Amino acid sequence: MEKIFATHVSLVNGKKHILHMKLGSFLDKVVAPDGSFREGLIHLDDIVINPEHIVSVQQVTSVRTRRPSRTI
Repeated sequence: MEKIFATHVSLVNGKKHILHMKLGSFLDKVVAPDGSFREGLIHLDDIVINPEHIVSVQQVTSVRTRRPSRTI
């Protein structure tokens, strides 16, 4: 079984983005060492966002299972 991680990010304008990374990796990119959001635009996957416009963040985990192969 393979775990697949995604982080769902909601912005103040109502848009939601799904990023293919763990929550910890996402937070490392958008949170400054003092605990506040980083300033300026940040490039993540195929989008560029302003961290100050983030409303909520949620990590979602799914498990991929392989179907048993059938032999005839």
